[in-house]
Amino acid sequence: MSRLSLTVLKHLPIGFWLIVAWCALQGVPLFVVSTRLEGDAAGAAILASAVQLGMAAGMLLRLRWVRLLLIAYVAGSLFIGTVAVAILALLYTYVGLAQVETLIAGMALVYYAFMIWAFFYLFHPNLTDVFEWHWAQNHIDRHAGTAVLPQAA
Repeated sequence: MSRLSLTVLKHLPIGFWLIVAWCALQGVPLFVVSTRLEGDAAGAAILASAVQLGMAAGMLLRLRWVRLLLIAYVAGSLFIGTVAVAILALLYTYVGLAQVETLIAGMALVYYAFMIWAFFYLFHPNLTDVFEWHWAQNHIDRHAGTAVLPQAA
């Protein structure tokens, strides 16, 4: 892990916790929207909410395949976000948006920047080390009091 104690929380990088919180917080609005819908639309919203919360739980359990699924999810979101940002840029250039729309476009760009950061962070060596965690060995080390986390080079 990092040598700076400010970048580690509960022996895990802060970026890891940001991505877990992002996954969990995306599931909440989906669940709220599902309460207003009926039929298949409500089921789809609940399923999407469960997938988001499942990815957050999988990150906490440090499952490697969840990290790979999250990389694919963020890549797809970046593709859709790229299209949205391009449309916003075209609208802003050709139509000339008012102050309110500029604020909305700015918030969309900040979210898009977060998505770019998350995509590259999911390939970071410190985060890869987090998912190389071995349950049995760590359980034995924890009871022996000798648990040692790997240090980044």
